[in-house]
Amino acid sequence: MYYDDSTLPSLTPEPGERIREYEIIGKIGSGGMATVYKARTPC
Repeated sequence: MYYDDSTLPSLTPEPGERIREYEIIGKIGSGGMATVYKARTPC
């Protein structure tokens, strides 16, 4: 799914989802204040 400025991404994006131009690859880690995801942009 592609999100633009008028929509908010889910709190837990799944691999393959798109947030603006970024494609989520997977979760790297999480802690007390954040969750970090690996993502890529199209070349």
